Amino acid sequence: MGVEDDVHVWTNELPYVIYGYAMINSYGTLRIEEGTRVYCHQGSGIFSWSDGQLIIDGSEANPVVIQGDRLEANYKDLPGQWEQIILMDGRAGADHRISHAIIKNALIGVNCQSSLKVTECAMRIDNSIIENHSSYGLFSLIYPIEVKNSVIANCGYSTFFALGGDYRFVHCTLDNHWHASTTARKTGSIQVGNYQMDNEHNYYYYPFNMEMDNCIITGSLENEFVTGFDGGADSTFVFNNCLLKSERFAHATNGFSHCIFNEDPLFVDVNSNNYHIDSIASPVIGTGNPLYGNEVPYDLDGVSRIGIPDMGAYQYVPKN
Repeated sequence: MGVEDDVHVWTNELPYVIYGYAMINSYGTLRIEEGTRVYCHQGSGIFSWSDGQLIIDGSEANPVVIQGDRLEANYKDLPGQWEQIILMDGRAGADHRISHAIIKNALIGVNCQSSLKVTECAMRIDNSIIENHSSYGLFSLIYPIEVKNSVIANCGYSTFFALGGDYRFVHCTLDNHWHASTTARKTGSIQVGNYQMDNEHNYYYYPFNMEMDNCIITGSLENEFVTGFDGGADSTFVFNNCLLKSERFAHATNGFSHCIFNEDPLFVDVNSNNYHIDSIASPVIGTGNPLYGNEVPYDLDGVSRIGIPDMGAYQYVPKN
């Protein structure tokens, strides 16, 4: 990769094993076809340099799987086996896209960085599972990101961390019970801010905007949505028809519309990363807004949510 406007395709004929970083150079594109399996050795990952592009084209029946290269049973859900997917700022018309992928067991699942210049592309994720990462599931510095119909879960720090940027989540489940280590987690499942300070105490400000629609944000802490905002940059967030674990915002009205606070969504089993809804008693059943449900009419399993959608990535299916 690296020839201008070059498109390199990874097919599903044989698995790929990465030692070090697979580099996507400027103006190069890596497209990963449905059913492809990518195994990353310790210290390895995928790196898209400035103006490069990553496209993961999985399908419901044949998702792309990116994980560590240890295939023994006791490594199946072990975090921190490889490094990360790093995506730098991109060019206009060349959005990074991840569709129908399972990205698991790394240090950071997807790391989006607009630090060399203001990115002209976005990161778009749909129908994907990003879980079991020892630091962050989705990490962003000043990036526009859209996530639909996806699960981000079980991370050592946060499922989603953002400094500045523009974000939208629709029908996503972000759960952090961090059951992969004896080390206690102290950071919220979502942690966002609009400024940073360097070693000489200089402040840098970045506008922040986030919208979450028909989502579930929960975990083992009292406050799973943590903000660090300063008046030096405009910052807004809106939660529409979401279940949110937060003592801090439980009585807030500004920024929250038709939300449910601090109730158990009744997942099947967070310890085995099963975020399907287990019981008809779940408060997320039928409490989604159909306007957002129509944007993603089928859940992560392909089950229809047309009509009165549930919150989160999975529609409740009654047991036989």
